[in-house]
Amino acid sequence: MIEDVAFSRDGGKIAAGGDDFNISVWDRNQPRSPLILQGHEGEVYSVAFSKDGNILVSGSRDGTVKLWDVSSFEPKTITWQFRDFMGQVVFSPDGKYLAGVSSGDQEQLKLWDVAANREIAKINLEESPPASASFSADGNLLVTCNRQRALVLRVPSLEVITNLTASTIAFSPKGNFLILVREGQVIRRDAASGSEMVLGTLPEGNSWRSIVSPDGRKAAIEVDDPVPIITLWDTFRPAPPILLRGHTQYKIPGLAFSADSRLFASAGWDGLVGLWDAQNGRKIGLFRAHTGEAWGVAFSPEGNALVSSGDDNAIKFWNLATLQEAASLHGHKGVISTIAFSPDGSHLASGGNRMVRIWDAPTFEEIAQKEKERK
Repeated sequence: MIEDVAFSRDGGKIAAGGDDFNISVWDRNQPRSPLILQGHEGEVYSVAFSKDGNILVSGSRDGTVKLWDVSSFEPKTITWQFRDFMGQVVFSPDGKYLAGVSSGDQEQLKLWDVAANREIAKINLEESPPASASFSADGNLLVTCNRQRALVLRVPSLEVITNLTASTIAFSPKGNFLILVREGQVIRRDAASGSEMVLGTLPEGNSWRSIVSPDGRKAAIEVDDPVPIITLWDTFRPAPPILLRGHTQYKIPGLAFSADSRLFASAGWDGLVGLWDAQNGRKIGLFRAHTGEAWGVAFSPEGNALVSSGDDNAIKFWNLATLQEAASLHGHKGVISTIAFSPDGSHLASGGNRMVRIWDAPTFEEIAQKEKERK
């Protein structure tokens, strides 16, 4: 099964890691069989490219982080060791630093200087569900959250600036504030001063996923129990959330804002995909997209189409003007757990069940033409 897929920033390279212990790398400009990177002795849970696309980092269950020089397609490997299996690796925005989180008997967060090839800081984390990590937009802060506690850390020292009780946390796109959930309260926290503003209280249930819109004005937080709902918050002032209702089963793994922040989409295990007006919460459509569970959802970069994936072997494109299926891609067997557009929107990567596929994403004009042909 494919665990993670990543595009380089220019869209020229695609990498995928999975449970066969290997990493596959494709170069879109040089059609050939993928480069297979071998060396891990456990599942590869996380892959990410550096800013220039020449270095690929991978994190594995075998407790190692490996850096691969993929600029020449003759990889040279650097290996860094953890005591337990790797859950996530992430580059700083400028590519200078690499952060990695291990999971196991003792979770750790480590920071490396990529050019110097050395570990520069580390911190032990509490035993708990596996933690996530993300950098602020300027790369000066790093936040890690394990569904119980969140740490805001200074880069590169990993000095703890703030130790917070939080079940989920997300940076705003500009990195100037954070949205976190603490004991059922949704809080906006200023990244520089640490001042907090309570935006409101969540409905009863567990909150594991949150995202902030590209313009920073809205935050979406999924609440699992007892009936799954999505809460939509104004990030600038306290106010009751807009409740997006309609999904019927336990989880809503897919959350996405359009690039202009006007629309919001969701994908749930009930097989439904929802489309909502992100400004007022108006339900534009809630429709059965997949015969089984829906897992992923993403807007095309130009904002004219929505793509979803599920466990019915299908990736589907939806015309946002009509909410009709306009195109579908087939080739997987089983759950398609992850989908990602290349930055220019010309390609789509999908991963699931030990397979990654790279597709030429249909343009809006092609989608509209296919829709006409169906009528």
